[in-house]
Amino acid sequence: MKIIPYEHKYNERINEFICSILVEEFEFRHHQEEILLENNKRFIEGGGNFWIAIDDEENIIGTICLDKKDDNIGELKKLYVHNDYRGKGLAHKLYDELISFARKNNILRIELSTYAILEAAIKFYIKKGFKIIQKELKQDDAVYFILDEV
Repeated sequence: MKIIPYEHKYNERINEFICSILVEEFEFRHHQEEILLENNKRFIEGGGNFWIAIDDEENIIGTICLDKKDDNIGELKKLYVHNDYRGKGLAHKLYDELISFARKNNILRIELSTYAILEAAIKFYIKKGFKIIQKELKQDDAVYFILDEV
């Protein structure tokens, strides 16, 4: 297993991987078309970055992205880990890549949102020091977080 920076040749496979988790596993079917059409290169073009974890056969087993929102603000997006690799430290390794990039690029605050149903993700973010700033009980029951000490 290794973590590599985004390459456009992986774009379609990244989107299919994310769909396999968010749409198939967690049944957020209304996001499928949006996910499959995503051009993940836009995060890099906007000053952020994207990483993927691949196994020895180059199967995508994890993703994470930093979307740059402002000079010193980024948004953590697309942290997904294949079910077979959960609980084995892969999410932590992906997160460490993101934090290292944020520090090198003077990102002082990281924001994120996730779904209330993703309880393991919420626990992960809280463990990493994120604070819940808002919960919205509507379409997807979004939970919003902020990390002020990158």
